[in-house]
Amino acid sequence: LHIPFERNRIMDLALANTKKRMIEESAVVSIHATDVVNNDDIYIIAANATMLQYAASIFPQSIQMCGAERRIKFVTVEQYQEVASEHLTEVSDNDDECEDFCVEDFFNHLGASRDSTILVYAHTLDSTQTVLLDHCKGYQNIVCTTDIQTNGKGRKSNAWLSPEGCLMFSFKSIVQNSDYVGQMQYLIALVMCEAIKQLKGLSELDINIKWPNDIYVNKRTKICGIISYATYLNGQYDLVSGAGLNVSNRKPTTCLEEEVKAKTGKVIHISRGELLGRFMEIWNRYFDRFSKSGLGPFLDRYYAQWLHTNQRVRVLSEDGKFTNVTIRGIDNSGFLVAVDDNGNQLKLLSDGNTFNFLEGLISKKI
Repeated sequence: LHIPFERNRIMDLALANTKKRMIEESAVVSIHATDVVNNDDIYIIAANATMLQYAASIFPQSIQMCGAERRIKFVTVEQYQEVASEHLTEVSDNDDECEDFCVEDFFNHLGASRDSTILVYAHTLDSTQTVLLDHCKGYQNIVCTTDIQTNGKGRKSNAWLSPEGCLMFSFKSIVQNSDYVGQMQYLIALVMCEAIKQLKGLSELDINIKWPNDIYVNKRTKICGIISYATYLNGQYDLVSGAGLNVSNRKPTTCLEEEVKAKTGKVIHISRGELLGRFMEIWNRYFDRFSKSGLGPFLDRYYAQWLHTNQRVRVLSEDGKFTNVTIRGIDNSGFLVAVDDNGNQLKLLSDGNTFNFLEGLISKKI
C-alpha cells in the first residue's frame, strides 16, 4: 500500500524561521546574496595524457561552462601541482580559513581507478551538479568539486547552503536497471560512512544514516546531504549524484573536525581531497556489483549504519490522521517498509515524503 502524506506546516515554518535567524546572525550566508565572483580557471585533470585526451573530447576547448570570462585548462596531476605550488598558503590549526581542495590527495587515494578518473575542479563554481548535468551526458567516471559553491542544488530544486570547508562534489554514473535508480542514494550514504571511518582519527565517530539521504553524527546532527538526478538517455539511466559533507566548516551546525575535537580533545586537519578520493575508491569497487545486483548485497552493512531498525514513527496522512508504524527496512525498489499495529504493511517512497527523525514523523513533502 502506497500512502500519500500531508506535511507538518508548523514544522516547516519553524525551520524557515531558524534559517532566517541564522542568516541574520551571520551563522550562514544566503547563497543568492553572495558576492563571490566565479572567474577563476576551471581545471580538467587526469592522471595521464591518454585520459586527458579523452577528457578533451568531452569538454571541448570552446565550451562555455560558466561564462565566457573563464578559462578551461586541461592538465595532468603533475602539471596541476606545478600550478598549485605557485599559490601555496599556510593555514594554522586555529584559523577559520580553509585550505583549497588538494588534487594530489584525491588522485593518490583513488586506488585502481586512478588512471580512469577525470576530475573537474575550480576554486569557485556555480554548482557541481549543474556542470555535470549540462556537459557530461552519457559519460561516467567524472567527478566535479569546488571550494566555494555559489548556487548549490538540493532536492526538489531547493537551494543548497555551501559554506567554505564543506566537501561539495558531484559524480557521474550509468545504470541499466530502472529498479536500481532509486537505490543509488542509499549506496552513496553507505559509501560515505565507510569513507569517513577510513580516515585517521575518525574511526571512532558515531556516524549514522538517516533515511533517505542524510548522514548524521551522534544520532542527532545532520552532517551530510545526498542528492541524485537521473535522466533516461539512449536506453540507460544517466545519473548525476552529489553530496555536501561538513568537513572543516563549524557553521551552521557542526563538522567532522569539530566532532573529533569534542570526542578526543585533538585538533586535526582533514584533507577533503583524501576523503573524496577514498569515497570514489570505495564507490568504484561497490558500483560494479550494485549495477548487477542492486542494493541487496550491501544491505547488512547499510543497516549497521542506519538509525531506523524497529523505530516507532507516526505517519501523517492527507486527511490529518496519524498512524503509528514500526519501520522494518527497505525493499528491492528502495521503498521504506513499515508495519502498522494491525500488521498492515506500508511502503513509503523517499521522493514524495520527508522524515523528521527527532520528532519521529513521516509526512508528505510539498
